[in-house]
Amino acid sequence: MLTHALSIFFMKLSVGVLPWLSMVRFQDIGKSFFCLLLFLSLFLGSLGFVLGGTLVHGWFFVSFIFLGLVFYLFIGRSEWERIPIFFLILFIWGSLALIFMEDGKIGSAFFSQFLNEWMSSLLMGSALFSMILGHWYLIRPRLSFHYLIRACLIFLTLTIFRMMEVVGMLFLRKTGSWMDLLNGAGDIFFLTRFLWGGVLPIFFLVFAYRCSKIHSNRSTTGILYFTTASIFMGELMAGYLSEVSGLLF
Repeated sequence: MLTHALSIFFMKLSVGVLPWLSMVRFQDIGKSFFCLLLFLSLFLGSLGFVLGGTLVHGWFFVSFIFLGLVFYLFIGRSEWERIPIFFLILFIWGSLALIFMEDGKIGSAFFSQFLNEWMSSLLMGSALFSMILGHWYLIRPRLSFHYLIRACLIFLTLTIFRMMEVVGMLFLRKTGSWMDLLNGAGDIFFLTRFLWGGVLPIFFLVFAYRCSKIHSNRSTTGILYFTTASIFMGELMAGYLSEVSGLLF
């Protein structure tokens, strides 16, 4: 059960980091940044696929990894400034891979599950992207700060929306009380999901955003390290709780 949650976690992270690469200009940030993020995406996706074992429609995710590898080889030999557009294409293909990753009948329940996984994927991807971007200012000190400001704002907004989405889905469930759910899941798991995986990151991301606006990338990056680890912990716990309870976290 935990292995399956880890597999889904790595796959979602692999897909979710891709769309944010389209918001930075190739000539501003350099080829190495794109190569690093795409390599991490391919590595995490492959790790998740291996851990997943016999996932239904796994061939679709294999094709996503193969397409990403082609893009990686292409980036290494190209100077074309419109390369970020390819990451949007790869993200769309990866999103389709998430849809067909497991069995599910088309309907409201299936849509809710996909929305939950897609939002989780985007949130974790924005966290990883923001953290590495903040560190990149040590390599390219002349890089415009509007990239980091925008990344922090997107990260903060997605964290808020993710918490709203999860709480909304839990309130809409048909059976059981919140106390039954809390007792069944365990206090520490529940607190890890909502306190470390949502409330604290929102609080600290406000400070990260304010630090980025005054061009303090070291302070911003330090906060982003904490919030990224916190979000990862919360989303991994969300996957585990979903496996245990059958509800969407």
